[in-house]
Amino acid sequence: MTLETDPIWLNLSQSNSHFLRLLSLQAIDWRVWAAEAFQAASIAGKPVFLAIGHGACPSSRAMAKGTLSDPEVAAVLNDSFISVAVDRDERPDIERTYGLAFQALTQESSRGPLYLFLDPDDQIPFFGGTFFPSKGRDGELAFAEILRRIASYFTPNRATIREQNEQLIRSIVDSLERADDEPMPTLDLVNEERQILEREFDKNNGGFSGAPKLVTPRHAERLLRHWAASQHDPVPDLQALFMSTLTLLRMADGGVRDHVSGGFFSESTDAQWSVPLFEKHLSDNALLLAAYARAAIATGEPLFAKTAAATGDWLLREMRQPDGLFVPSIVIETDRDAVLYYRWEPQQLKSTLGDDVYRIFAQHFGLHGTPNLGQYGWNLHAQIPTEEIARQEQWPKQDVEHALDLALDKLRQQRSNVKPPLLPVQPTIASNALAVRGLAIAARALARDDFYDAALTTLDAVRNRLVEANLRELRRDGRSQSVSLFLDDHAFLLDGILELLETRWRTVDLELACSVAEAILNQFEDVNFGGLWFSPHQAEPLIARPKWFADDTLPSGNGVACRALQRLGRLLGEPRYLASAERILRAATKHIRLRPPAHATLLDALEENIRATECVILRGPTESTSLWQRELARLYAPHRMVFAIDDPESVLPNSLGKWPWSDSGVAYVVRSGGATAQIHSLSELIRVLRDGLDVSEN
Repeated sequence: MTLETDPIWLNLSQSNSHFLRLLSLQAIDWRVWAAEAFQAASIAGKPVFLAIGHGACPSSRAMAKGTLSDPEVAAVLNDSFISVAVDRDERPDIERTYGLAFQALTQESSRGPLYLFLDPDDQIPFFGGTFFPSKGRDGELAFAEILRRIASYFTPNRATIREQNEQLIRSIVDSLERADDEPMPTLDLVNEERQILEREFDKNNGGFSGAPKLVTPRHAERLLRHWAASQHDPVPDLQALFMSTLTLLRMADGGVRDHVSGGFFSESTDAQWSVPLFEKHLSDNALLLAAYARAAIATGEPLFAKTAAATGDWLLREMRQPDGLFVPSIVIETDRDAVLYYRWEPQQLKSTLGDDVYRIFAQHFGLHGTPNLGQYGWNLHAQIPTEEIARQEQWPKQDVEHALDLALDKLRQQRSNVKPPLLPVQPTIASNALAVRGLAIAARALARDDFYDAALTTLDAVRNRLVEANLRELRRDGRSQSVSLFLDDHAFLLDGILELLETRWRTVDLELACSVAEAILNQFEDVNFGGLWFSPHQAEPLIARPKWFADDTLPSGNGVACRALQRLGRLLGEPRYLASAERILRAATKHIRLRPPAHATLLDALEENIRATECVILRGPTESTSLWQRELARLYAPHRMVFAIDDPESVLPNSLGKWPWSDSGVAYVVRSGGATAQIHSLSELIRVLRDGLDVSEN
């Protein structure tokens, strides 16, 4: 259903979108994205002012409440432009398409909201930005004056604008097409990424940039995989291990982690991970949950396991709705309210904790000197390790840790009595699929059945929302309206289902995975040049059709789909999935080569394509297969999948049916060269996996 066919969307104040409702409070004559808006602009000979934003985005809110609320700005927009508003969550295809156009137009990042000026006849932008202040500063023009100059330039220069627009679209189309002679990428790109990350690594604070620092763990996970792949080399890559673990340690100790309520904030405004942007997103926390759970297995570091468990507990406690779906973000309505909600002051802490515990608490969180939030007080940032405090206080380390845990529990209870005004956000398939994946991985790594149960409930809730039209649409809860699904929804869902199947097998979940994989091939694949479009074939045509290979705040949909199709293809022996994944890698080669670290997810897929994912199939009674599965889950093997199919009556695809069930339990190790013979003991299975034995050696 397109927006213009639903009368409720004609009034922004009645929209489901907080961003559109926020814009409805202004004096601007906003219109929704619809053919009628562009027709009106074309007839009037006016350019279109397109605002693409998000209600939970601070920059979007600042622009809406500041610049766009200026009466002079509203007057110029109403007189000389047709203004169109789009919520990026409801139309991510528009956001991605015009983000691509903005990058081509300005050579700048499109991260954040977009404010673009379009020719109404071809809907191509000829000017734009990510923020315009209402009043001029530092020699810049006020936004109202910028609008007047654009309006006066537009009509007499239409020919020049159209010529520029044609060149812009040609450059976008050329960037999306794969060169015919493009070879398959090699591990040289993986090694190049490794060297770039070392050059950009912050040796003191971890991470791979200065301020601001995103909490994304993808580079830490890539380096952990580098280290794992080198363990049998004469000289293992310990520097990769150091860079990965230092980054994860600094984030876990830092102010980007909410030590009281739980979860991570989206980014740090400083290089020390101390002062965050006070908003939490499901996608970030789902990715971090998986990363810390895997790092705990790889390193045995207790802080990583504790951080993963606390993050999962927070997701279940504060992000989950009664229907089993998770809200995509927790964002307090105003930035000032957010700071006041999360900050702490020494007197407040002393009165709650008592002098003795406060002394320990203040040492651990460095509550001395100048507060990191200035006049507002402190955001907690662990700085002194518990071991050092134990030595200074002559306490046992476990007593120090116990005192800190009790203190944080008290503060959590105190904070829970305050309910700040939150921005309303609708659940999305993509973010919930990431939650399914993260909870499934953590369930195996931490032996947490409640995490698995939550992931399963979420998957079933997603399944119930899907419209049975080749998984093309999602029902809105309580309304007949449905919204289209895009590549990220499908790719993340397929990946999440595969992780859930590894945690506990349900044939019905395999069937859903196959349906999602078929939908990816049928609705998104570029059969001419390879790779996957962001929007499905039946989507509304826009000025260009984006094909996104790089990671941004989310993993690349092409990268996640490539890895998941490879894994499902190896599990089922389905060559179509493997061939599609290879075409994605070929299509992405020139993009990866430009900036390998920006394509970490695709590099994961490339590494698994070349080194071949290993698949372990366990068949037998639950008491034997679950024991084997638990033991294998304690080993860090990012290239391995383990599936325990304990129901002898399961109706399996032919490719899986060839692995017979055994009363005593049996394992099969499937590699690209074939499979081992039957393995009937855990010790023998571990030997085969450790030594990489093939059929002839077993």
